Amino acid sequence: AGNGFSEMVSNLAAAVVTLLFNNILMRMCGAEGVAAITIILYGQWLINMVFMGYAVGISPLVSYNDGSGNRSRLRAIHRRSLRLIAAFSAVTCCIAYVSAPVLTGLFSPPGTTVHTLASRGFRLFAVSFLLAGFNIYASALFTALSNGVVSALLSFCRTFLFVVPAALLLPLWLDLDGVWLSIPCAEALGLFLSLFMIWRKRGNYGYA
Repeated sequence: AGNGFSEMVSNLAAAVVTLLFNNILMRMCGAEGVAAITIILYGQWLINMVFMGYAVGISPLVSYNDGSGNRSRLRAIHRRSLRLIAAFSAVTCCIAYVSAPVLTGLFSPPGTTVHTLASRGFRLFAVSFLLAGFNIYASALFTALSNGVVSALLSFCRTFLFVVPAALLLPLWLDLDGVWLSIPCAEALGLFLSLFMIWRKRGNYGYA
């Protein structure tokens, strides 16, 4: 009954977190800061949709092989998925870091305050692209395995529980950079949790 709950959690968390970022940046930088985070979050959404598309696409294969008891096939799918996600994550992170000024220039002209803020922010934010794919896959994996509780837990932690404290605390030490690094920090904590749950449940489902 709880399967699919993680998707609802992610959408609700995105709205709350966006409002939080807007309020923080309005206080720190004014409207330019809000415009900069909008550009960054839009870029994050586009890239994460690629990971989400893969995770959703692979889910029927995971569900089918889990239901049929074909654990060898399930292990092969899991290992290939991790390799593909690792490769795409590395490429995406490098491209995002190197081309940050160009990408942000599509939304704000170079030389403007918004472009400067967004370019700096996007380069720091690019670290999250190394991690997000694994977290999205882990949540989708447990959804496909009909474990909605673990899936929702992973989604809730990486999109809300870890983000809010990071967004509130990191700027106290790192100023504006702390805002940009709050999502990568949350994704890093989410990755630890995802790896732990994948390791803990490996005997239940036989994917590793």
